[in-house]
Amino acid sequence: MSPAWPFVACFQTATAKYVYDVNTNGIFKVSPEVWEALSLTNRLRSLSGAHDKLAEGLSKETADAVWQHIGQQQDRGIFLSRRPKRVRFPVNRQDLAAVQESQLRQLTLCITEVCNLRCSYCVHGGAFPDVRQHSNRRMSIRTARKAIDFFLRRSKGNPQVFLSFYGGEPLANIALIEKSAGYARSQRPDVHLNLTTNGTLLRGKAVEVLVRHGVRILVSLDGPAELHDSSRVYVNGRPTHAPILRNLERLYTDHPDYYRSCVGFIVTLQSGADLSRIQAFFRDGSHLFDRSRLVINNVKRPPEAASTGASTGDGEDGILVVTRRFVDDLVAGGEPDAFSAALFSRDLSLIHKRSQTSMTDEAYPNGICYPGVQRLFCSVDGRFQICERVPSGFDIGDVDRGMNVDAALELAEKYAALAETETNCCECPAVRMCPACFTRVSHCDGELRKDRNDCDNIRANLEYMMSVYCAIAEAKPDALRFFNGDF
Repeated sequence: MSPAWPFVACFQTATAKYVYDVNTNGIFKVSPEVWEALSLTNRLRSLSGAHDKLAEGLSKETADAVWQHIGQQQDRGIFLSRRPKRVRFPVNRQDLAAVQESQLRQLTLCITEVCNLRCSYCVHGGAFPDVRQHSNRRMSIRTARKAIDFFLRRSKGNPQVFLSFYGGEPLANIALIEKSAGYARSQRPDVHLNLTTNGTLLRGKAVEVLVRHGVRILVSLDGPAELHDSSRVYVNGRPTHAPILRNLERLYTDHPDYYRSCVGFIVTLQSGADLSRIQAFFRDGSHLFDRSRLVINNVKRPPEAASTGASTGDGEDGILVVTRRFVDDLVAGGEPDAFSAALFSRDLSLIHKRSQTSMTDEAYPNGICYPGVQRLFCSVDGRFQICERVPSGFDIGDVDRGMNVDAALELAEKYAALAETETNCCECPAVRMCPACFTRVSHCDGELRKDRNDCDNIRANLEYMMSVYCAIAEAKPDALRFFNGDF
């Protein structure tokens, strides 16, 4: 008799077969026969069909023994068929209001919609219907101060708070950065300041302000010139890679201490990008990237591109090369380069630190934040939104009236309902470690929708990252301690 259909995901390394058991959140090394049986149940979604298929390649006695072994594991609480019954946001109105009252962590000010670049993949470049486009609008100091006052009043219970500047290109409004930074520090001296910049205006007055206030910056740089310049160009179409490197070299020379402590890079992975070449650029290319912090960003595709099934990232060879280097560096006792660390470490850390407790009847959409708490975004005209990556139409307040807890809670509850009805998260093996959040489902028309292709990519990425994690464990278990840190 076949056991009930287990709630598992199957993956493998070069030398072994593994099963991720959703109910226990455990990862188990299994025999090739057990792995094939469990893989068949997932592919065929039929226990009888999987039993018959497995018997085609094995003797009846061996196939029966495999199913008997799986049944015995189920008696021990492993490979159970149990799924969660519902998806629920784990906080009620009272709890969310309490957190919003004193625990805000980050405020992002859209200080300008001006940008001197026209990057082909930018969501504000015109390819996304109804997304606000680049304009000449700038935030007033009055709006900035109101937003900062609201944020600092509501973050008194948080020991670490962050004020970020966003655009457009934020350095196009360096005057407001200077005034806002000075004002925020006068109210709370320990506030951390940061921004992301395209790097072309990183000179003169801008550098003086950033250095004086200790603003941490991420410079958008997509790798070698031919790749970067294929998308990141000035309004007139001229390339930007060389001017950015000149500005970085000057900053490195004039302010070495600031550069080492406050400068990092954000890499946007474009469709077809050669990951191994990007890695080589940051790993071996220049002293400008020694021990630099890197952040990886994936291109958000416009609707017409999404319908073609085009994917972000390069072919299999590139990712395998980068993976091998990452694993080899850890196993050799060294620290991985910044690019591969940014590519892998966060996902692997989540796997490493996962809570190995039994799953409950309720699945929590753990990819989403408490709306307005982790990354409160203030638009150029003073409207509050969940974060800078969520399009307009999802307002949760403004600088004059404050935060609307009911609007925030409604978004969270709509997200949870969407997870049940549109993609049936309760049947997905990634349900306990899914990173999907509002940014993946919010659309320009003010509606929340999920993309099944996106869900497929999340599941595939989880299985791949688990295979990388287990490959490291096979070669050197002690190397997994690297993931005890924060990423």
